[in-house]
Amino acid sequence: MTDPLITLTRDPRLAMHATSAVGAWLWASDASRILWSNAAGAALVGAATPAALAERRFTPDQPLATQIARLAGSLPATGAPRLDRLRGVGGGVGGALLCSCSRLSLAEGGHAVLVVATEVVKPTLPLAERVQRLVAGTDAPVAVYAADGVLMQARGGPLRARLAGPLGELDLTAVAAAALESGQARGASRLGEVALHRLGAGSATVLLAVFAETLPEATVPAAAEGGPPPPPPRRSPRRPQRPRARRPSRPRQPIRPTRSRPGAERRTRRPRRRRSPARPRAHRRNPRPLRPPRPGNPPPK
Repeated sequence: MTDPLITLTRDPRLAMHATSAVGAWLWASDASRILWSNAAGAALVGAATPAALAERRFTPDQPLATQIARLAGSLPATGAPRLDRLRGVGGGVGGALLCSCSRLSLAEGGHAVLVVATEVVKPTLPLAERVQRLVAGTDAPVAVYAADGVLMQARGGPLRARLAGPLGELDLTAVAAAALESGQARGASRLGEVALHRLGAGSATVLLAVFAETLPEATVPAAAEGGPPPPPPRRSPRRPQRPRARRPSRPRQPIRPTRSRPGAERRTRRPRRRRSPARPRAHRRNPRPLRPPRPGNPPPK
């Protein structure tokens, strides 16, 4: 039989808050109990695990239940979130914690109230402890893996003893990549059919593996949507090509070594000096005096 907490954890509307350090609670519409919470939310209300908090019952005279009942009747039916301060779930300004409250429709019918805190209340739990508390108390064959495929937690009796390595040992590398991208994926492993669901966001992202004993067909996508990628198409074999006949190449002539004079590489060619245009004779230094022409000789031109 499917664990109700695991079923709600796989819901995409709650999966994003499952491993968060910010508290989150899913209250029943009559405020008599908390249907689901993450580890941070359970710790803020004084419970060790979300499973222990789900067994607790609230009475109408309790202040926290009174506030939730008031919200359940005033929240918009469209599911739009609304900010409100709640007392008794952490130490905010004046002992109240600012939360985002919205109405959430349930799969089996009816609705619930989703309350998500807007700030982290210290002391915060590390990610490994939040994951351990999230799946504590369940007997369903599930496992939680880090984003890189390392096993963090395993539950489910015999399955727990068989899970000791990363996702790659189960042949789920391609399915894990599809789940991290789309949110959820389904495929076959060495231990049977398995569905992977992405929980959390950012540095708190993990993968929840739900094995075949707890897989309802209605909530898990088909293999074509998030399963492993199909094998690549086979290529037709190429026809063997005939070797081309090579033409006989001409024998190469040996290269004659060039002779160089010693010290030629050290010589540099001086640049030519540009001659300045000849100046007129009248401007030369110490011009020679002109001799008077001799009688009988014509004057120089």
